[in-house]
Amino acid sequence: MSDEYEMELEFTGELGVPGKVSEKNYQRHMGKCAFASRFVKDKIVLDVACGSGYGSNYLAENAVQVWGDINKMALKYAVSHYNRANLNFVRLDGTNLPFPDEYFDVVVSIETIEHIADYRRFLEEIRRVLKIDGIFVGSTINHSLVDILQGRVFWDRRVESPHHTHEFHMKEINELLREYFSNVKLYGQRFYSLREIISKRCSILASNLISRIPCVDKIKRFFIPAPSPSNLHDLPTRYAVKHEIDSFANRAPYSIVWSAI
Repeated sequence: MSDEYEMELEFTGELGVPGKVSEKNYQRHMGKCAFASRFVKDKIVLDVACGSGYGSNYLAENAVQVWGDINKMALKYAVSHYNRANLNFVRLDGTNLPFPDEYFDVVVSIETIEHIADYRRFLEEIRRVLKIDGIFVGSTINHSLVDILQGRVFWDRRVESPHHTHEFHMKEINELLREYFSNVKLYGQRFYSLREIISKRCSILASNLISRIPCVDKIKRFFIPAPSPSNLHDLPTRYAVKHEIDSFANRAPYSIVWSAI
């Protein structure tokens, strides 16, 4: 790895880089990758918007072939860090994929759809390149829960993140996926009980009040670095993807994860 690659690929909060992203966010992402890995054994896989490439590398442990869609800066990092005969990193447009119809057994897209303005075209392309019985595995943040934690009303649909073009509620993403896929199963990651939601909301309110105190913004914040790639299999159970949507009645997931055929 050259210093140039390391300097270019800085952590932005959206692009996870091992050693630069917080342990919590790293484990969230790898929990979703572990879920996706259930479907990829001996399959041809497309990983759309694969970040810095470590998730694609993880999937390639069991897949026949993995194509990782990646941006220019991350491409250099991924090629220099992850070298497998069955792993290819390329720059693609998720709304215009350069693959023939029904080419892939599995398409994986983790925390991507909220970044794409024409998300319907994106889903059309995924449906096109998937085989008839192919599986689409994806995820997005559950803004039904985020709105509650942030104290926003449900009809306030402002996009909070500068990196997002649309932020989905659970009902909305469920209905959208069913327009393109006949068999959709929703799962969740990092579930919150009502008690935890209230506690988290109070914590956010307190943090917002503290942030208004003069000079507080000058205090440097620290995070625990993510574990090295050698520890990908040692993930806390709280970040495991589990429970179909029927089980959401008493607890709300922070992330919505799906498999769709």
